[in-house]
Amino acid sequence: QEEEEPEDSEDFIQRAIEKKQPPKNISFYAFTATPKAKTIEMFGRKKKPDSMPEAFHLYTMRQAIEEGFILDVLKHFTPYKVFYRVAQKVTENPEFDKTKAIRAFTKYIKLHPYQISQKVEIIIEHFRHFVMPKVGGKAKAMVVTDSRAAAVRYGLALEEYIQEKGYEGIKALVAFSGAVEDKDFPGKTFTESSMNSNLKGQDIKEAFASDVFRVLIVANKFQTGFDEPLLHTMYVDKKLSGVTAVQTLSRLNRTHPDKRDVFVLDFVNDPETIKEAFSPYYTCTELENETDPNILYDIQRTLEGYGVFYPEEVEAFVKEFTRKNSTRNQAALHSHTDPAVDRFEGLEEEQQTDFRDSLQTFVRLYDFICQIAYFPDPALEKLSIFGRFLLRKLPYGGQQGVRVNLDPYVELEHFKIEKKAEQQILLEDNPPLSPVSEAGTSGSKEDDTITLADLLSRVNELFAGQFSENDKVDFTRSIVNKVLENGNLRVQAKSNSKENFKHGDYRGALQEAIITSIGKQGDLASQVLSDKHKMAVFSDILLDVVYKALKEDRQNINR
Repeated sequence: QEEEEPEDSEDFIQRAIEKKQPPKNISFYAFTATPKAKTIEMFGRKKKPDSMPEAFHLYTMRQAIEEGFILDVLKHFTPYKVFYRVAQKVTENPEFDKTKAIRAFTKYIKLHPYQISQKVEIIIEHFRHFVMPKVGGKAKAMVVTDSRAAAVRYGLALEEYIQEKGYEGIKALVAFSGAVEDKDFPGKTFTESSMNSNLKGQDIKEAFASDVFRVLIVANKFQTGFDEPLLHTMYVDKKLSGVTAVQTLSRLNRTHPDKRDVFVLDFVNDPETIKEAFSPYYTCTELENETDPNILYDIQRTLEGYGVFYPEEVEAFVKEFTRKNSTRNQAALHSHTDPAVDRFEGLEEEQQTDFRDSLQTFVRLYDFICQIAYFPDPALEKLSIFGRFLLRKLPYGGQQGVRVNLDPYVELEHFKIEKKAEQQILLEDNPPLSPVSEAGTSGSKEDDTITLADLLSRVNELFAGQFSENDKVDFTRSIVNKVLENGNLRVQAKSNSKENFKHGDYRGALQEAIITSIGKQGDLASQVLSDKHKMAVFSDILLDVVYKALKEDRQNINR
């Protein structure tokens, strides 16, 4: 039955708030091996009013491993470290948009044919000598890449290497969605179908289960929910963390009568990162705290700080929106949001991204919090209605489509992959999951350009490995990781611009980290501490890395 028209918009808003409360006569149950904090808050039960929500039943990863229902995917973990130096091959020193340049540089390295060829050689030779005999001679492997373009290049390089060596019994499949165009192959479009032309009508999952194919190269697809008991080894060339790391590596944990162990060879992630990801799910997954509803007010203030919309526009929009569908004027709804779209288009590109992300976070977080707590604030309900409509109208594109191409300016000069010792990652601690925290930024845009020389200098300093003195890579990484342990800095990064953060406790924390490293890096640490100029330069170089990592809640820098 059609409801009667509300007396006014305030009545409508109040009823909308009431309707968001969970019904008392319906029970919802969630079954998952990798619960997120939001899942536990929404589905968990409280034993006491002041206790944390918790699962109604547990069958832990530890118990499942001990009872033989799944295998321990962290028992044989071998990390590799990649070192390189990139040279400038032009005399000029052009300027690029900083964010785009760093993104382009990362892509340049990740997709460089020489790097991929070196990794493919490691993968194939390892697979031939150590993996093929496993699981009764039927063992399979998965190569996890970080992009569709990388999956394509891995597929081409792997096929080329196998043919060049004349190896038999190793055929690969490539799995990704959509179409990929590669500048090194002009006029050619790669699709999953074109790269797997020998499937003969089979889908990839069915083909990989057969005796014909032994290696599966993936880009996002099959990283979750994929069940293949013959999968024995995973070659990882993608940054993994949190629940994504657990879900990805757990593709290996399926048992088979002939399967005694599994193996992970990782080119990107260090053991500590993987341990940190798995630890919350090893025994009892608990909440550290519940989500603070007041986060919504923080995000609301952040959104209002951009000046994209005005309170009177929100009110006018909601008043029109609360009419019956039959009397609602769509043109009026657009007229109340068009000014916000115009102001949004006047923002800098980075501000546009931050505003859109913050608004999307607000809408989603408001819906979530209303499901776990009674939150009768009409202003937030109105902003949620207005924001959901506005999000659909905010344009993408503009400068976002203009990418930086570094190929004419740089060339890979040195490259080395170094194998670290194979190890078992032991899970002992069971840290609780953190609740939903504030998202979004202040919208300020700083240091938006970077010169080619500065970009190469900074990156080579961090990634040079044996090509620079005193092991600068390990020194820099250890210093940054030590600084990231500072809880006060994490709070300051979240509530301040980078410039204000720089003048807070950052310098002191950096100096303290260098002092504590003297025992391991005496020469380099002493040089930095004894030279004010070197200390200032070193501080400025690390500022971007530390500030960004703290804003993103990262615990360490791995490369």
